[in-house]
Amino acid sequence: MLHLNFVAVLATLFVAYRLLTRLKLRRSYLPFPPGPKGLPIIGNIRDIPASFEWKIYHKWSSELGTDILYLNLAGQSVVVLDTAEAAAELLDKRSSIYSGR
Repeated sequence: MLHLNFVAVLATLFVAYRLLTRLKLRRSYLPFPPGPKGLPIIGNIRDIPASFEWKIYHKWSSELGTDILYLNLAGQSVVVLDTAEAAAELLDKRSSIYSGR
C-alpha cells in the first residue's frame, strides 16, 4: 500500500513539474535584449554602480551595440533604455502594446 502512495505522489510531482515548465516556456518565447553577463542567482546586482549609473549603462550599450539593455537583479528583470529615441519609441509609440506589462 505504501508503494502505491509513493508512486502516486511521484507521478503527481512529475505532472506538476511538466505543467510548470510548459507554462514557463510559453511565457518566455521571445529573447531578452542583450545585457552584461551576470552571476547565477544574484544576476547583475554586483555590476550596478552606486553613482553615475548612466555612464556605466551607456558604456555597456556602446559595447553591446544596442540602446536597450537587460539586467537581472536577483530574479527581477530590469530593462534600461540608453537613448531618448529608444525611450520615445517604446514608451510613446508602442505604449499600447506594453500597457498590460
